Amino acid sequence: MVRLLPALVLLAVLAAPASGQITTDRPGFGFSPSVVDRGTFQVEAGLPQATRADRSLAGRDATLTVYSFPIQLRYGVTDAVEFRLGSSVYDVVRLSVDGDGDSDGNAGLDVVEVGAKIQLATNGPTVAIIPSVLVPTTEAGDLAGTFRAVAGWALSDQFSLTTVLGALVTDADPDAQVTGEAVAVVGTALTSVLSAYAEVAAFPGDNATPVLAGGGLTVLVSPDVQLDASFDLGLNDDAPDLLFGAGASVRF
Repeated sequence: MVRLLPALVLLAVLAAPASGQITTDRPGFGFSPSVVDRGTFQVEAGLPQATRADRSLAGRDATLTVYSFPIQLRYGVTDAVEFRLGSSVYDVVRLSVDGDGDSDGNAGLDVVEVGAKIQLATNGPTVAIIPSVLVPTTEAGDLAGTFRAVAGWALSDQFSLTTVLGALVTDADPDAQVTGEAVAVVGTALTSVLSAYAEVAAFPGDNATPVLAGGGLTVLVSPDVQLDASFDLGLNDDAPDLLFGAGASVRF
């Protein structure tokens, strides 16, 4: 990722200015079915994202909180294809048992996601697929792959619906593990610069099916800059209790 970044920045400097306004894949669990414009470089970063889960550990009250700083780099290769590179640049894990806390910070890039978004249709629903490979950078990690299909509909001048269906396959010994993904997002434009959304997401797996629901806001600072804030609540025991975060997206 570090070696590729200068090349991507150079491409961004040489690229022609993008038209229209920025379209992002954050916040929340949803993805946009649109790709970034040809020759456009886009950075989407979380500042930070936090996950909190309260559980009982050996009869004691335990709270696990994870802070991550995700970043996604997107570059428009053609009018219908974008290149994607993402990771978490830093993670902080805090475990508190009966009020006594212990934190562990870890430089990110344990896993780097390399993939593409391919737009298949724009008439009727806008449809795209997002195949990617999750490459571990440590010997303890497992190679994984994801595949997502995204569809978006304009319900009216103000409301939109986006759905995501996907799967994560982890090549873990002795057998591969598969986790599904199903997301539905309803978005609305509150003003010319302020938008809101509500979402529900489920991740069925072999031993658990976390289900979450939440929402968020996005603010269009300029046609090329968007700020966001989001939260999600766990709806069952398999899900974390709370996810929240803020972030920024910038298009060059």
